Amino acid sequence: MMPRSDSALTAARDPWLAGAVVVALLLRCGLVALFPDPTPVNDEIDYWRLAEGLARGEGFASNFRPPLHPAFMAVFIGFGEGAGAVRAAQALLGALAVPLVAVVAERVGGRGAARGAAWLVALDPVLVGFSHLLWSETLYVALLLGGLVLLLRGAERWRWLDWAGAGLAFGLASLARPQLLTFLPLLLPWAWLQARRGRVERRRMFAAFGVLTLATCCVVLPWSLRNFRTTGDIFLIDTNGPYNLLVSTEPGAYRVDKDDRWSPRWAAIGNMHYMVATQRAPGVAQRVALARAVKRIRADPGRFLVKSAWEAGHLFTLDNFVLRHLRNDWYGVASPRGLAAALTVLCVAWTAVLYAGGGIGLVTQPASPFRGFALLAIGHALVLYGITYSLSRYAVPLRPLLAVAVGWAATHRGYVRERLVGNRRVAVVAMLLVAGLLVAWVRDLPLLADMLTTGGKGFPFVRDALP
Repeated sequence: MMPRSDSALTAARDPWLAGAVVVALLLRCGLVALFPDPTPVNDEIDYWRLAEGLARGEGFASNFRPPLHPAFMAVFIGFGEGAGAVRAAQALLGALAVPLVAVVAERVGGRGAARGAAWLVALDPVLVGFSHLLWSETLYVALLLGGLVLLLRGAERWRWLDWAGAGLAFGLASLARPQLLTFLPLLLPWAWLQARRGRVERRRMFAAFGVLTLATCCVVLPWSLRNFRTTGDIFLIDTNGPYNLLVSTEPGAYRVDKDDRWSPRWAAIGNMHYMVATQRAPGVAQRVALARAVKRIRADPGRFLVKSAWEAGHLFTLDNFVLRHLRNDWYGVASPRGLAAALTVLCVAWTAVLYAGGGIGLVTQPASPFRGFALLAIGHALVLYGITYSLSRYAVPLRPLLAVAVGWAATHRGYVRERLVGNRRVAVVAMLLVAGLLVAWVRDLPLLADMLTTGGKGFPFVRDALP
């Protein structure tokens, strides 16, 4: 049931994949042509400012942000290009996810699963609509998928170069989204399970994981050393972690949809914002933020657990950044109501298929290196963003993994049906999964109804003023 391929699926050998890649490029590049220079919003502003500083030779003027995405954009600025060139490059990176997902899916479920997953990623309205925005996820997803391809090949053939390459890719991805560093240790029990299933002896497995870790450290630790030399404080990539935990325990942020409301007051250190405090004394700011967050959790652990469950559910919201941009006119033009309604239906239906279909695919799929990786990634995201807070874009890196699971389920329908009917435990887990998604999606109904009737004007983004 779990085919493996000795060679990568390529566009030259498969017209279906070639078509998916071409369509992915046309859609993403078309969006860049249609919206060549929308005004950056929220974190995009910081990323672009940091990129401009790097291009001018001023260094990286932040302890709060990870460096790779600003450095990526600074390359284009240094050659005299503007944001349009960055958006075009991101369109290419977004299209690159299609063949990478196809390679993964072919290992999991054969040629049919590869084709299905490739087209799901190529046409995904959320991945398409997100690809040209100046956020770090598009670059991160390309690196994550590249590392996953090498990791799965390494687990199958146990070649050290594959494990080293995966470590390098994951290290670069961590410099774009540092949350990955808290996930990578989970690959040790993941690798142990591969050895337990008879793929290789455990001693060799530990050595392979060591190679992965060493390669990741070779990418991350030079930046950590730079941080120590420039600030005198120790932090691996950025100072964002304590900030996220501080925000998550702020009483005013309790069960607030942070896609639609944000307040700088949630992370104040004394009379200044956390970001300002970390520029002056990063070590002190982090210690104060952590101590305050821990104190709040200890004062009311039940409230923190309820909040964490609420945030974890919000990670798989039917809302997404495409709809967020539409209702706030962040594409640079007012969104026609009819277009907003049509895109709402498309994005919601696509997301529901990915989340429910991908979840059922993972539940019913036989044990495999990919299944273990995907389940760990989803579980890690639920815990991490439950403890801190969730935004709809935080689920973007999970969408290609879920597309692989949907592609597998669509081409193994008989096996899926057999597992759901013939295995009570699998059936119960699948029902709990669907029930959990439905509970989470109920919260979206007022917003989605407003998207259909007013284009979402009843749910505008609100940023509170500084005190």
